[in-house]
Amino acid sequence: MSEIKKISLKLNNDKCIQECFRGAGGIYHAYTFRADYPDKQYTEEERNIELERVKNMELKIARTFFDLVAFKDGKWDWDCEEMQALYKWLDKMQEFGVEVALNAAWWISGHVFANKESPLYDEDPKTAARNYGNWVSEVVRQLIEIRGYTHIKYLIILTEPNDGCWTLSCEREDLREYRAYELCARAADRQLRVDGRRHLVKLVGPNAGIPDDGDPTMLEWVAKRVDDSIDIYSAHR
Repeated sequence: MSEIKKISLKLNNDKCIQECFRGAGGIYHAYTFRADYPDKQYTEEERNIELERVKNMELKIARTFFDLVAFKDGKWDWDCEEMQALYKWLDKMQEFGVEVALNAAWWISGHVFANKESPLYDEDPKTAARNYGNWVSEVVRQLIEIRGYTHIKYLIILTEPNDGCWTLSCEREDLREYRAYELCARAADRQLRVDGRRHLVKLVGPNAGIPDDGDPTMLEWVAKRVDDSIDIYSAHR
């Protein structure tokens, strides 16, 4: 076994190496006050440790998963247990000065077009998209206008929408999910404008997954087709 050598390091933090660094941001899902899974719930000690880290690192932006949890027993309940847990997390982010990027639903198929159990689903894709737009506007009303969470600055319009949406017919099969995303983005933008809430949030999208070959086709397509509805473009690999 080789001998372990001790090395002393000196940290020089008097000089800024990266002048353009604007602070830390990251994916930080709002499960601090609710169960991530039925059998996985933070203890009070774990919760405090996590929140203390967020505060000490001076997190700038937190992007969090958010789906249709307010739909309970066939109706919308914005004061249900899951929403109360979200409000507690938003309270802390507001206290720490953390801006929030709320994912306005996640799966374009499971939350909008393909899952008949979803409250947004309709056999007519255009109606389903309108349902989505109405839900997005209501989210802004409930969270920002009514409850005052003005640190929600961004709505991410779905995630990896190029995962396939097989309920839409299209002349070109590879554009099915593209057209589905266009319907959703335009519906969200339109309804927010109709309800006088568009100025409260920036819409981010398409948040497409770029394949291993690096083909940015969907990102480019959305930039050309939906530029009047999207404020900030996003993709990942």
